Amino acid sequence: MDAVESLPPESRRRTLVLRIRAFIGHHLHDPDLTPGTIAAAHTWRLPPPGVRSSAVPR
Repeated sequence: MDAVESLPPESRRRTLVLRIRAFIGHHLHDPDLTPGTIAAAHTWRLPPPGVRSSAVPR
């Protein structure tokens, strides 16, 4: 079991948000940085255009 998986849901969510923000910060200069590349780096699939997902961190 991954250490993050053993955390409560809110802690897992917060950890994911921090990881995503760090990833964006490290790749901000990359012209290929898109929502899709961010999602792929964190094993997420984006919802289809026009569909809002409550799973996406805000």
